[in-house]
Amino acid sequence: MTKRLNEGMRKAIVERLMRHAFDKETKDLADQKRKLNEDIYNDIYSAKLRALMRKLPSGYFAEGVDLYVQIGGEFVQVPVSEHKPVAHKHTRCSTAAKIYQSTDPIAERHDEWRKQRRNLRERQDKAKSAASAALGSCSTMKQLLEVWPEAAPFVKDFLDTPKTVALTITPKELNQHFGLKAA
Repeated sequence: MTKRLNEGMRKAIVERLMRHAFDKETKDLADQKRKLNEDIYNDIYSAKLRALMRKLPSGYFAEGVDLYVQIGGEFVQVPVSEHKPVAHKHTRCSTAAKIYQSTDPIAERHDEWRKQRRNLRERQDKAKSAASAALGSCSTMKQLLEVWPEAAPFVKDFLDTPKTVALTITPKELNQHFGLKAA
């Protein structure tokens, strides 16, 4: 339990804590962004237009690339999943495939997503700083668990494990060799 904390251990513990605290929210936010990107793509390329695009020869359109739109005066990169055709002119950051005014529902969703992402990153930064400070103030696992016992599930892999000794000869046989009586 008196194992010294090194920088690698501290970093790994902080990463585990961060995953525990923020993984679900991070994944939910990524899912929201994927859905928003999909809705932007479908808004630019209607179902009828996508059907026509699929009829053209392979290579006619770019595939698996990002397209660019303008949302509230700012160029935004929209990742497009593979095998979805994108007009070449929409793949340049200087040419918006579509301009969304700030009052457009897609622009409002995008702004809300950005606020949520900013809030999440701020909370992650604060949590990471706090955990790093706590870990930095302790030099051993024992100290860490004394001041922060709730961290135990995240440090269990680093705790000292009692060493077991496997004898190749039984204590009874050893006692016989040396004329010792069993305790």
